[in-house]
Amino acid sequence: MKRVRDGEDRRTVKIHLTDHGHEVTRAVFTDHLANYARLLADVDRDLVEQAAEGLRPVLEALGDTTLN
Repeated sequence: MKRVRDGEDRRTVKIHLTDHGHEVTRAVFTDHLANYARLLADVDRDLVEQAAEGLRPVLEALGDTTLN
């Protein structure tokens, strides 16, 4: 991570991931998705899709807009 001062308000410090931080995040997320795939491998695909569709309104109500 690196800290970057806001040019308009010196009291504000923004935190950005470095290139290495992005690499680590991608690797961890890839492992995370692989783990979910392994855990759900033996679960009926239709059941998984129904569960995902059922959770979509909950996530949207919580402010998650990445699903659209």
